[in-house]
Amino acid sequence: MKKRVMVTVDGKKYYAKADGSIAISEKVNHYASDYIFDENGVMITGLVEYDGHLYYCKADGKVAKKVMVSDGEDKYFASEDGTLVKNTMVSRYGSYYIFGNDCKMVTGFVTFNGEDYYCKANGKVAKNYMFTVDGKTYYAKADGTLAKNETITRYFKKYTFDENGVLIATGK
Repeated sequence: MKKRVMVTVDGKKYYAKADGSIAISEKVNHYASDYIFDENGVMITGLVEYDGHLYYCKADGKVAKKVMVSDGEDKYFASEDGTLVKNTMVSRYGSYYIFGNDCKMVTGFVTFNGEDYYCKANGKVAKNYMFTVDGKTYYAKADGTLAKNETITRYFKKYTFDENGVLIATGK
């Protein structure tokens, strides 16, 4: 058997290590890309938990790195080492995204590091944005945090928000 090569048998991919054995329940680096193999030695695609961390393996088996990935409706962000981030705010192309404890991108209202934010349906943290949810109006400030217990001026008009961030008064 060839060594340090990917082998395809019956449509399944395996990795033959330097000693000729098959990689089983291992993460392998092959030509500068990481791959994860299951307990039967089969290369994994999709979401996988390995060594206490969550990873996403693309259709070609490569562990995704420094990229946003989707698994069905759920979105994740793969860090530089390929682990999916959790409890983290990520900056991508001028926008911010928040990922929860389950590694999934958050939408809607969220508290992160003691501050309240609103993440739009596309996951972007709202900034300088007036919006209405369930008939209540809110405002996300320039840093993304919700205006609470304060009056802000926007387009020469004053808006006052309560302790929950709900608009309670407008004026000049």
